[in-house]
Amino acid sequence: MKKTILTILLALGFVSWAYKNKVKTENVKEYFKPSYVSNNHGCRDEVIMYSLTTCGICKGKIIELQKSGVPFRVYNVDTNAKLKNVFFSKARKAGYKKVYYPIFEVNNKLLSGTTPTYTLKNMVCT
Repeated sequence: MKKTILTILLALGFVSWAYKNKVKTENVKEYFKPSYVSNNHGCRDEVIMYSLTTCGICKGKIIELQKSGVPFRVYNVDTNAKLKNVFFSKARKAGYKKVYYPIFEVNNKLLSGTTPTYTLKNMVCT
């Protein structure tokens, strides 16, 4: 009986610890390693780009962001299961029912991959 109670208490303690130490969805930069980080270009912030390794449009957007001098980080959602869960949690909170890549994040706000580059630059560099 004592062993059963002790086992239950240990299990509850572990569940409580695991819940407290789960990845916070707002802090992607702190928990995950990006697949690419651009130069900051003297801007106060940077764009986070959620991408897939197989996404041709995403690769084109990376080139476009590089040419226009937008500071950004790329996170490939398909290479990390935890990151994928965090991303989809954010997308659901933002009201996305379907996700089309790339998706941008600026100041904890998700933006469509069709957002013009100059808009992204103005959001992080002014």
